Amino acid sequence: MSETMDQHKDSCNFNGLSVITNIDPSPSQSFCQFKIMIDLGKHEKKSTTPSDAPKIKLNSMVMLLFIFTMFLLLCV
Repeated sequence: MSETMDQHKDSCNFNGLSVITNIDPSPSQSFCQFKIMIDLGKHEKKSTTPSDAPKIKLNSMVMLLFIFTMFLLLCV
């Protein structure tokens, strides 16, 4: 069980206690809602494709060239 997003910080006060239950313990006149959120483990994995590799190398080279140029300007 987990608090849902956008609730007030003090809406749910558990005092360090919790229990597993089959009924909804949410008070009828409260901002605190106990909604079950199940993580199924189906997350998108960010991977680098072969077409992204040249972009990463180019960005790295441009950054190194910029740093080298700044270093030369500061030393002169």
